[in-house]
Amino acid sequence: MATTEWQSITIGQNKKIQEVVAAAAKASELLNTNVKLAQGGLKAAQIFLQGLLNPKILLLTAIADEIDKFVEDLKGTGFFILECSNPEDYIIPEDADGNPIKLLMSPIAVAAKMTTAAAAGQTKEFGAWAKEILGEEDIYLTGAQKAEYKVPQKKKKPKSAATSNVNDNKFAEKDETTGLYKMTPSQMIATMIGAMDDKLDKRRPTFTSSAEAGAVVFIVGIGDLTKNLPNLKSILDAFMVFFGGDQGLLTGGVKNLGGLVTAVVGDNGWINDPEASQVKLIVKNICGVRGDKEDQIKLSQAGIPYNFAKVFEVNDYVVGPRVKFGARCKGYVTKVSETTEDEKDSRYATQTLTITGVTNTDALAFRSLGSGAKLSRVAFRPKYTRYIDTNGNFQEEGPFNGFEYVEDMHEDNFSEYWPTGVDDAKYKDPKKAIVKVKREAGKTELTEVGALDITEEHSYETGPHSAGKFTTRNTVQGDIFKAVDDSKAPPPNFKSAKLEDLIGEFTTFFASIKMLTDTLRNIAAGSGEALEAIIAFLDSKIKELEEINAALQKILALFTIGLPNAGVYTLVIPPAIGGNDYIKGELQGAANAPPDDLEFTFGFMMVGGGASTKVLQTLLTASSA
Repeated sequence: MATTEWQSITIGQNKKIQEVVAAAAKASELLNTNVKLAQGGLKAAQIFLQGLLNPKILLLTAIADEIDKFVEDLKGTGFFILECSNPEDYIIPEDADGNPIKLLMSPIAVAAKMTTAAAAGQTKEFGAWAKEILGEEDIYLTGAQKAEYKVPQKKKKPKSAATSNVNDNKFAEKDETTGLYKMTPSQMIATMIGAMDDKLDKRRPTFTSSAEAGAVVFIVGIGDLTKNLPNLKSILDAFMVFFGGDQGLLTGGVKNLGGLVTAVVGDNGWINDPEASQVKLIVKNICGVRGDKEDQIKLSQAGIPYNFAKVFEVNDYVVGPRVKFGARCKGYVTKVSETTEDEKDSRYATQTLTITGVTNTDALAFRSLGSGAKLSRVAFRPKYTRYIDTNGNFQEEGPFNGFEYVEDMHEDNFSEYWPTGVDDAKYKDPKKAIVKVKREAGKTELTEVGALDITEEHSYETGPHSAGKFTTRNTVQGDIFKAVDDSKAPPPNFKSAKLEDLIGEFTTFFASIKMLTDTLRNIAAGSGEALEAIIAFLDSKIKELEEINAALQKILALFTIGLPNAGVYTLVIPPAIGGNDYIKGELQGAANAPPDDLEFTFGFMMVGGGASTKVLQTLLTASSA
């Protein structure tokens, strides 16, 4: 088993960096004070030279030497960076022999998962998982019998619970609400291990078993994208600042990820701006529809038309064309611009509608796939799922914005799972259906606007002296003619780096420190010169010193505040003999791994030789002395 363990800490709160920056700040402050003193007049300047300068110069020179030594050590530190922030194209990772990456699981962890599954009524499902993955024939009878288990890392959801990418080798799953790709911490760790064995990656570390190597690993994770996207955005923004902004070596993927998140949850993202997911459609042959195909036969026998005059209204919940895996895109009517009755048959009409997609992906589907598809009013129903994931964790997801066809609103059609505390009765009413909704800014879940009686009673003669009755559940539908365009204009792979390339503010930091130490030595060297020359020299440095101070304070604040600890997990793998295999082994079995209920993660891994990793860990870990 690995000897390391994950920690949820605030990175950046580094004692060594704070000491260096504080010392530099004191030196700069001292210089500023003496410059102003020198400017005050000749007599003050003489006192400065005779009584203060010489002892302070010795102190400042010592500080300069200490700072320069530390800075040079940091700047020369070389290592390998793996940035895992764009999982859309990640495939299921494999080891050097082509087998799925396996993570270690203790019998205590298995027992805890077993208890959780049983409490959730998933005993059968967990037992099946334990038999297939752990090799335990009847784990509820025997318990976890092995000293450790090696669990192969595959897709998070079993095929029975999957809604997308079931038959491909993609590792990540696309979130149906936000459109972002999700990976669990376990999947992220497996991806990192697999990347170290990727022979096609010519930049990966290749430390032999006799080499000393270490690493620092960061994983950021959040649960439930629909509720925590603002938190994710703030963490991404913090990473961008910490690691160099737009031009930072380690921020390319984070910048792209941040762009995707901003498109979802930013000031102009579709979650905060429902209008961003709107599309204008021309819909023809709009009419009311009585029941299903079986009802159509009864209606024909009774002489009742299957279609009748009815049009779409504002807030009608609608579904449109089918997209990937047969799912229909969802939206609601935001505006009715025009309604024209058919001249030949008054049952039918043409409307120009503005549809707000439930998600931005829905809006794109309406826009690009709508022509020729049916537009149908449906009933709103939240959707929930529960399953045992690939690592034996019980997962409960929802609510999602689901729907039910109005004609299918029968009492025997409501067998899905409903969590405790949810008033499911209103979604199971065979007569009334919630057919009017809207989406409020900042929310992903739809807001219910109104329910309507969807039923219509019919009677017909079955014989000379008898009559029959039946009920239809009616809806509205039409044919989308076209969308009106009135709008305005296998990773991951390693890369080599030096520390000065890693943290953007360090570029300014290093330059400022160099400027400061040079200034200190110039002052020391010039202490025996004429008074006027020294005063002129100091005067020329005033602005420069102010700029240095500003840069130093910025760095000091950065390493005092650090990055937020919420959802940020760090694994420090201390340098040791063993090379790549040592690092992979520590990743595989490190204790207290981030929980897999964090459905969305991104991560970084920095790998180096012994000397490089020691410097890297000194810089980035809060516990450094």
